[in-house]
Amino acid sequence: MKIIVCDDEMEFVKMIARYCNRFQRDHKIPIALIKCTRGQEVLAYYEQNKDVDMFILDIVLEGKSGMEITDLLHEQGARGKIIFLTSMSKYALKGYEHGACRYWMKPLKYEKFSSDILTLYKELQETKQDYLMERVGTTVEKVYLDEIVYLMTEGRKVRVQKTTGSYVARTRMVEYEEMLDKRFYRCHTAYIVNMEHVLKIDGMEIQVSNGDTIYTSKGKKKEFMAALGDYLNEKSIKKFDMMGD
Repeated sequence: MKIIVCDDEMEFVKMIARYCNRFQRDHKIPIALIKCTRGQEVLAYYEQNKDVDMFILDIVLEGKSGMEITDLLHEQGARGKIIFLTSMSKYALKGYEHGACRYWMKPLKYEKFSSDILTLYKELQETKQDYLMERVGTTVEKVYLDEIVYLMTEGRKVRVQKTTGSYVARTRMVEYEEMLDKRFYRCHTAYIVNMEHVLKIDGMEIQVSNGDTIYTSKGKKKEFMAALGDYLNEKSIKKFDMMGD
């Protein structure tokens, strides 16, 4: 589990480091702690490392506040758990409005730290298969499955189309078939589609949520329609307009 702590009081950062060490001994759960004293350091680290599970941020920081940093992290697609720190209770409600899942008042006792971190760790474990760790350019990023619209072969590589852009991966299509869950279906030799993002089927054309059109094949059409129907029945989604056989 990777945690970033950011507080302009270095003694508090050191205390969190001690708490993390104790937590690891108590619960046998490894923690990689990234220590920052300025919000800009958090943003710079996250830009290059998307695998952060929790952010512990002081609300009052030099330069940008913890809430402003949180908003910028969310703009970058961060989904890690947000914990705000402060010595002033007046910020509590506002903190939750910025996506915080916990609010810690200073001084912070170990028992509170341990209880909350353990609860959040268990929540993370329940959703741990909802993303892939992918090499994108020179960085390794956490790519959430619900953001993947479809995958398409490009020569010996695969283009992964997300709701917020795309990237080219070296992973083979057959490997993606094994890695992805049941919402994904290989509707064509060249395509794997996330059935959550299918809007319309017309003949061999599949319209997806980002406006693109991809294709199924004659050999795959019947199986794909059956798989999509089963998926829709399971999810009880009625938003699709299906046309043609």
